[in-house]
Amino acid sequence: MFLSSCNKPHIYFDIKKQEIIECNNFAITNIYVTNDSINEKGFFIEPPIHLKWNSSNKPPFLISLTNISSYYQIYSNNKIINNFKLMNNTSYTISQAVSGKSTFSIRVWTNNQGSVYKASHSSCDNSVSLDMK
Repeated sequence: MFLSSCNKPHIYFDIKKQEIIECNNFAITNIYVTNDSINEKGFFIEPPIHLKWNSSNKPPFLISLTNISSYYQIYSNNKIINNFKLMNNTSYTISQAVSGKSTFSIRVWTNNQGSVYKASHSSCDNSVSLDMK
């Protein structure tokens, strides 16, 4: 008998805590943050950010965007950077990648201080990824 798990990654954004939270017990090892805005030439206004867990410690099920764990390496243009902050008044697509599973993506919008004030997924109730819409 062959048993297969159909659980897939599923994240949401807690606006009050400014955290990315995983709903299906997949530790967050890889998160991609892409600014959806483009300039007048059609290019993204900032490069995508990749947060990659880099520790033998067990990865968490949430990431605080106001206090990213030092165990995450932050990449921009394939180079490690010290930190990043969401830009003011824009939207971002946040995607969780888990090896062997489909990617799960959500969208968030920032206010004039760079804090998220709105999210496409603000609880575990919405299980449809933006990739599937």
